Amino acid sequence: MRKSKQILMTLIITLALVALACLSGRGRVKEATITVLAARNDIAAGQQLAADDLMQIEIPASLKTASYLTEYAEAIGLWNDARLQAGELISLSRLTKDPEGLKYPNPGHGRRLLTLELEPASANGYWLSAGNRVDIYLIPRNSENGMDIQVLESIRIMTVIGDGHDSSAMSPMTSTKETLICLDLSNDQARLLASTMGICDIRLAVINEPVTMLSDPAA
Repeated sequence: MRKSKQILMTLIITLALVALACLSGRGRVKEATITVLAARNDIAAGQQLAADDLMQIEIPASLKTASYLTEYAEAIGLWNDARLQAGELISLSRLTKDPEGLKYPNPGHGRRLLTLELEPASANGYWLSAGNRVDIYLIPRNSENGMDIQVLESIRIMTVIGDGHDSSAMSPMTSTKETLICLDLSNDQARLLASTMGICDIRLAVINEPVTMLSDPAA
């Protein structure tokens, strides 16, 4: 008999809690939502958006801004000027009607970006990162052609490209598989470097001086 009373009390308490939960839910005002566009997958910079790149998701209406797009037709055919991550909301401020490609940092009149693949011994063991300054030595492979060693001074490294490279690392890399160095050059420097590839060995000497002592060729 006592056990039956306990079961009955348990059922009464359970029903009371359910009723309370229902009444509490009725009293809440459901927040309005809107449909916006988001990236279905990672999209590299400089791509023309297609329907397969996009999806529609619901977000709280309070988060809507004028730049978020809501319809596929508003985004399809436009170009993104920066990398979009999967799930990122599509903002009109990140898109352009014309393909402009990547926007590189610190642009300057007459500047050129040129990328090299070098052995570790020729690139300071790849103990490099964006912003480092180097002198580039162009050493003729054939001493009989009359060419002298040429030096491009105080060249800025734009970035080091490669899987596993940590630009903030405080130690040299032990492997340079698919690792490249992107250099910021003047037009004449880029032309000289490109013209000597294949006939000169290229070595980088990292400038290890206080920044205030270096001159900026891009200035």
